[in-house]
Amino acid sequence: MKLKHIIFLLLFFITSSHTHAQYYETGQDPSSLKWAQINSEHFKVIFPDSYLEQAVQFTNELEKSFLKLNTVYPVKKIKLPVIIHNYSIVSNGFVSWAPKRMEIYPLPDQDNIPMDQMEQFALHELNHAMQIQSLNQGFSKGLSYLLGEQATGALTAYAPLWFLEGDAVYSETKFSASGRGNNPSFNKRIKALTLENNYMYKYDKMLSGSFKNYTPDHYQFGYQLVAWSKQNFPSVMWPNTLKYIAQNPFSINPVNISLKKEEKLTKKKIFYQAFDSLKLYWQKEDLNNKSVQYSPINPPKKGEYVNYYSPISIGIDSIIAIKTSLYNPPEFVLITRSGEVEKNIYSPGSIYPYFFSFNNGKLVWAETQPDPRWENRGYSAIKILDMKHNKTTQLTKKSRLMAPSISPDGKFVAAAESTPEYQNNLVIIDAKTGKWLQTIPTPDNVFPQRPQWSDDGSSITIVYLATEGEGIMVYENRSGLWKTLISASGNDLQCAFLRNDSLFYVSSLSGIDNIYIQRDNTITRLTSSRFGAYDLNLNNSSLLFTDYTSTGYKICTTKLNYQNVIVTDSDKPLLRPVGDIGNGTGPLSAGDYQEYKPEPFNKLKNLLHFHSWMPFYADIENIQSDPLSIKPGATILSQNLLGTLTSSIGYEYNNKNHFLHTKVEWKGWYPFIQTDISLGGDPEILSGSRFFPMQQRSHLGQNITTDIILPLRFSHSKFSQQLRPSLSVSYHNKYIFLPETRTYDYGQFRLTGRVYFANYGRSAIRDIFPKFGQVIDYSYSFTPFDNNIYGTVNSLKTAFFFPGPFRNHGIRLRFETDIQKPEMYLQFNRASFPRGYKNIISEKLQFYSADYAIPLFYPDFNVGSLIFIKRFRTNLFYDYAEGKGNSHLDIGVHHNYKETFSSLGFDFLSDFYLLRIPFMISAGVQTSYMTVTKTVNFNILFNIDVFGLQFNRLEL
Repeated sequence: MKLKHIIFLLLFFITSSHTHAQYYETGQDPSSLKWAQINSEHFKVIFPDSYLEQAVQFTNELEKSFLKLNTVYPVKKIKLPVIIHNYSIVSNGFVSWAPKRMEIYPLPDQDNIPMDQMEQFALHELNHAMQIQSLNQGFSKGLSYLLGEQATGALTAYAPLWFLEGDAVYSETKFSASGRGNNPSFNKRIKALTLENNYMYKYDKMLSGSFKNYTPDHYQFGYQLVAWSKQNFPSVMWPNTLKYIAQNPFSINPVNISLKKEEKLTKKKIFYQAFDSLKLYWQKEDLNNKSVQYSPINPPKKGEYVNYYSPISIGIDSIIAIKTSLYNPPEFVLITRSGEVEKNIYSPGSIYPYFFSFNNGKLVWAETQPDPRWENRGYSAIKILDMKHNKTTQLTKKSRLMAPSISPDGKFVAAAESTPEYQNNLVIIDAKTGKWLQTIPTPDNVFPQRPQWSDDGSSITIVYLATEGEGIMVYENRSGLWKTLISASGNDLQCAFLRNDSLFYVSSLSGIDNIYIQRDNTITRLTSSRFGAYDLNLNNSSLLFTDYTSTGYKICTTKLNYQNVIVTDSDKPLLRPVGDIGNGTGPLSAGDYQEYKPEPFNKLKNLLHFHSWMPFYADIENIQSDPLSIKPGATILSQNLLGTLTSSIGYEYNNKNHFLHTKVEWKGWYPFIQTDISLGGDPEILSGSRFFPMQQRSHLGQNITTDIILPLRFSHSKFSQQLRPSLSVSYHNKYIFLPETRTYDYGQFRLTGRVYFANYGRSAIRDIFPKFGQVIDYSYSFTPFDNNIYGTVNSLKTAFFFPGPFRNHGIRLRFETDIQKPEMYLQFNRASFPRGYKNIISEKLQFYSADYAIPLFYPDFNVGSLIFIKRFRTNLFYDYAEGKGNSHLDIGVHHNYKETFSSLGFDFLSDFYLLRIPFMISAGVQTSYMTVTKTVNFNILFNIDVFGLQFNRLEL
């Protein structure tokens, strides 16, 4: 087989991992939901029936977006399933291709850009769908007949992720009146890195990320590359590249081959030429902007990328802010105004965006919390920290309240709410009891963002999101009336509040986010930030805000000067963003709107959805560790669109034997059930003596396992918990030799009960182990019909994680025990033996272990396109075990007395990327010295971190 064929097969099977990649299953929605569907010309939109009005609107947006995007990707025929998960609290969307579908989590963010959310989702996600559909032509189309939908989806791994995401951002910008490409906040990170460092990181570092430095993501730098290339080269260059991938999938690097044929380019050349050009463009813009360099009042960052968010003055000389970094998880910190002292006062749970409010000694924020069982339902709960008494309280449970703001007297909390049915409200609750006092619908159901109290507590301002963009409204408590202060437009508004009848807010009006004041019908710009000012607060006559730099947000202050810059209607960005963008027609008008008639979606009739197949047998889970572990036969894969039933059926021919394999996972109920059946060949024989004759086997091999699992998850502040009680029932018709009776036992029926519990603290990006964590895993097994032969097995496995004495070092302590009560047959241990010891079974085993993980250095080093090394790390370990009743299988010896085993050693590993394939590999060597045998053992360590072949899955 040619090298390029081997590379293609490796690439195909790596990107076809069952658990993580193409066969991506996002989780389930509550089983009680009733679903409906809308069938339009190009889409089948599936949604909970409570979301009807919004689903009709989204279907219209999809059809409108199809007409626009079809001018770029002339797809002749498509009928795309679209699933809407409106019970989620997370704003997201993605496209996956095995099975082929788009999934939408429609709730807007609290820091949304000024663009109709439906329009943005439709343009961005549909662009991904049409990118992939463009790969279904030529040779690739023939391959899809052979392999199903997975064939087309796997080919996206050839296209760089920066193109796939950058192109989608470009489309949402080009074909709308807004889009992230027009948004200063979206572009600031890449601009700051280019201008302040006076260079851009190497291509491979931007491609694969870094543990050492912050690198803007594929959306941000990908958009710049796509916009630049489409401005300077023919518009058909990228569609032709996708066509070449489809027609030549066995090429080692079809993207570069196509780019060279088209315009004598490569991906890397585009990167360097684009940023050389953008650097000159941004330098010119930078000179014209006449920005002010604001001095930070936070502690020195010492070259680290550190962000400070939402700074608020506390007393005379202190500031509270949220701090994020590569070396620590998010935390609330207390900083002196001199910047000399910084103290961690609280580590919150999942909080994003990084907003909080403070008044009268009380700090308030919202944390995202999961539903215990249904992954596609979540909550946003309000928490309050009383700093006077150092007490934290959760005010609400199972709520959807976001961006809370506490009143000046500390008695009330105002928050934004958006129900699953998309009813948008301003909610006021009691800050002491959490009791809901008022639920105030927003005018025309606009989406509320960042509620903030006026300085006298008489009114509450919101930044609102409407189809026309973002504006500012105020709710007056006494009159109960809403008033529009700034009409919705394409300017991005970050926050707003009233003080003495003056409106302070952050806007992108000038092309860079800055702080403005509106009073007496006059708008004045108060800051002149280089890359963007955010998180506005007032401290007497001074502004307190954050200012972005290439090392993250810094805390700054400046005197309140009403004479800074008077803004006129003609105040616009000095230079327009790169590329032919912003020519879209905006959201739907009345004439574009079509009334679709929904139909019930029958979950029972849609249980099976066969999407992919293979003309050979492959255990999809085994392929992840061994991509070429395939056998003659056939495999069919099914996953229904709601992700409740996943199944596979396979026929295997091996060593002149025929096998039938099937696996079914049902997750539509609160506990989920999975069954694995393998039939065929001869039953397995476990013989204790090669001299003892075995009668002729007349049975077909049978291995059947059914698991009932209750997967629960919780969160409490910075800790997340998993609880998974389960019951496993298995039958294997093995022949097992029994030495005492010198006979074979045929057929084993086993029951196993298990309880798994894990509690993990939030980790930093650089952490190897969790900073804090506990794992307890208990299982009990017995054979109800053969207990006089096999007895029972009790096992307990625990692990405890602690931070090391140095930054990002980690400690893991483990204790495991295994107690068997065998009658005639000894089973393999579930507890571990010290590393290096093999082929030993113990009746009673106790295992102790200590690991110390150390990040060594972050080289960010590449050898061409072959390898990019992000990190070297090591792990020092010592293992000790005591075993009684030990069988040494290698030498055929059994000892009834207690023996001890111990080993010490180290792992040396590297985290790296190969061939620019977007899955990080961790590999290295393990060296263990076994103190009992006085020998050294070496093992190769290898793991692939496959996040998944789907687009737009957020990693905050």
